[in-house]
Amino acid sequence: MPTSIDGPTGQFAIDEIIRTEHANRRLAPDWQLSDAVRFGRRALVAAIKVAKSFERTPLDRYLEYWRGEAERAERAREALQALINYWKVNHEVRVMKDADFGLTVAHDVCAALAKQSSENVRTQGRNEGDRPKREFVLRLAVAWMLLTGRPPAGGKDTFLGFVDAAWLDAGFANEEDFTRSLQFAQKRLKKMSGADFITEASLLGLV
Repeated sequence: MPTSIDGPTGQFAIDEIIRTEHANRRLAPDWQLSDAVRFGRRALVAAIKVAKSFERTPLDRYLEYWRGEAERAERAREALQALINYWKVNHEVRVMKDADFGLTVAHDVCAALAKQSSENVRTQGRNEGDRPKREFVLRLAVAWMLLTGRPPAGGKDTFLGFVDAAWLDAGFANEEDFTRSLQFAQKRLKKMSGADFITEASLLGLV
């Protein structure tokens, strides 16, 4: 973690990328330059922390967690469905509608959680390269969209230039090819709803 990331001093490569975007009027509306620079630094800190967490935790442990989560969510969904069916059949003791109990909403939430966890097992279990690096790029992609209002694209003068700068700021001198990590991020972002995107950003402390 860069030691001066939170201080007023220190120069970071991502700062220059953000300044260039601002000078060329390519930042999203209402961004003040100073705020955008601070935001970019917070995004770098978040990306490093997430990448390190995936570096410390083997993929098998994540897969085990997601399998268990999918199983628990599916059991909860089945129980809620049984309760919904009960209320529909037993009209004589049914004093409120399903919606009053939140049964339908809870059922749908559990169904979505079971589906997403199963999808995580299916997709994340593949060999898609260096996982910490992919997660590093994904979090920077979320920040890039919030900064610029544009999805991440290839080319050294666009998002990948931002990633290269962040990689340098994180203390790595070696050049890396982030093409596959970018493709992963683009696929993940396309699948995210607006609520998912904001949740992702808020969990990282970016909004």
